Amino acid sequence: MTDKVTIHGPQARTAVGGNSPSRWMNGTVTGTLLASVLVAALDHRGLRLDPIYDIAWIVITLAATGLIRAYTSFVTGRSRRESTLRTALRMLAGEWTLVAAGLPATAILLGSSAGWYPTLTAIHAVLGTTVALLFGWGVLGASQTGYRLRSALAIGIADAALGLLVILANVLLK
Repeated sequence: MTDKVTIHGPQARTAVGGNSPSRWMNGTVTGTLLASVLVAALDHRGLRLDPIYDIAWIVITLAATGLIRAYTSFVTGRSRRESTLRTALRMLAGEWTLVAAGLPATAILLGSSAGWYPTLTAIHAVLGTTVALLFGWGVLGASQTGYRLRSALAIGIADAALGLLVILANVLLK
């Protein structure tokens, strides 16, 4: 009988939903941050606020980013023997976390579109939610890869700081 040894730190590997934690964390953090940046960057000065327009750009950007990430992985990471349509589709499907990470921003903006609250309130809610999500993704991802709680919390704080940088940039640029 062998003893189970828990490996801590970046060398640890476990599977979450068929993806390695580094893969899904990369997708969720990237997608969450991209959605936040898009919401912050969309300038509505002098225009009627239109959350559907914002949602469309979030979906287009995340889908295009997922597509290009899958494409570059396919081209650079596979031998000619493995370059099949099935492999390419599997790599594209692996980008689901990036696109799914935009769903909270989309849902918040849809609420604004339905008239539940003003669009500017929705934009502020997206930016705040992003900070919380980035913290959560960081802690969860680090925990899943074997980091101890203290280190996982530090990684979550570092991820949340990215969201705070987006908010700061939004304030400074507008």
